Formats: sequence, structure tokens, C-alpha cells
Amino acid sequence: MGWKISDLKPHKLNATVFEDLNKRRFEELKTDIAERGLQQPLEIKSDGTIITGHLRWKAVKALGWAEIPEKLVRIRKDIEDDESKVVEELVLDNVLRRQLSELQIGEAVKILKPIYEKRAETKMLAGKKDPEVNLPQGKRAPQTTDLIASK
Repeated sequence: MGWKISDLKPHKLNATVFEDLNKRRFEELKTDIAERGLQQPLEIKSDGTIITGHLRWKAVKALGWAEIPEKLVRIRKDIEDDESKVVEELVLDNVLRRQLSELQIGEAVKILKPIYEKRAETKMLAGKKDPEVNLPQGKRAPQTTDLIASK
């Protein structure tokens, strides 16, 4: 028993930030899955919303699969109630797995920055140290945007 393809749905953020593959690359993905099967599980919420694996889902759907085997779907109950963690997983998965344009990476950074700022603020209010506190006077920790700009 598995997850019916029709019971899975894309996360609303995915299509607004990350483009589909071009036709040639999508065909390559479909061929790879047809020959080797899914190598990485999709991560979803309990309601079937896809967190990671949107392109793999589209590929198996295009291949005519009726369902994805249960062992290839991971339900992320540990984060599904925290949308910021869901968004973080979705964005980081795309950044790490795909060959994104500089513009797409910039969009990803814009999405992650407020999540990380809020998390840092929450930690500081709880009395946890900010890593920048331990830096030499006048120095600041490199920001994600600094790291990307240096490439």
C-alpha cells in the first residue's frame, strides 16, 4: 500500500519560487526514475502536502504511476505544525538539489532570512547566546547573502 498520486498536492510556495525543469531535464528525470525507481523519498505533511520532492512527484505522475510506495514517502509530523520549518525544508531542499540561477538563490535567501532572524530573536529573548557575541570587536558573522555574493 502506498500514497495515491492524486492524494498528494504541491506546497503553494514551491511553484511561486522554483520553476519547473525545462523539457529536456524533465525527460531525463523521468527516464532516470523509470530505469532506477525513486531513489529519495518524498517528504510530506499528513494531509498530503508535498514538502520536498515536487519534481519527482510530477515525474512519477507523468510516468503514469497510480501511487508511490509507502517506503518512499516520509510523513514529517515533526515539523508539519510549524510552517516556518516546512518552508525552510522546502527551500533548502531545492537549493541543495537543483542547479538554480543566481536570481532563484536570491529569492531563496529572501525567504529564509526572516525565518532565521525570528529564530535568532527568539533564542536571544530566551537567554541563549547569539554566535556574533563571541566575535572580535567590530566584526560580524558572515551573512548568507555575503556568502552568495562572494561566489
